[in-house]
Amino acid sequence: MTREQLLRARLVELVDDLLGRYEGRMLPAHPTDPDAQVRRWGGHDVPAMNAGDTRMMNELVEALLRVDAGTYGTCESCGNAIGFRWLQESPTTRTCEICARDESWRPSRAPG
Repeated sequence: MTREQLLRARLVELVDDLLGRYEGRMLPAHPTDPDAQVRRWGGHDVPAMNAGDTRMMNELVEALLRVDAGTYGTCESCGNAIGFRWLQESPTTRTCEICARDESWRPSRAPG
């Protein structure tokens, strides 16, 4: 398996795990298409999905879209490749480990 295939499989696994919490409220995945749940999500809320799970699902779907677009694994801050280990630890990340550390001390917006 290529690096991209491994990372994509990990993202799909995380989606499946998250959707598993809501199994009784969703249609089963199409037996011949393991990614059907991802496409079926399509940004729509699953009934009774809590805010944290909704946010995580959106991040996972966005990461899968980046895989399909060929931009997954490229830091949106510096443009360098994101390390494989960092992507395994934080699969929805948009930045490399160095940029994530550099930006972590900065406030996201002005107070007040």
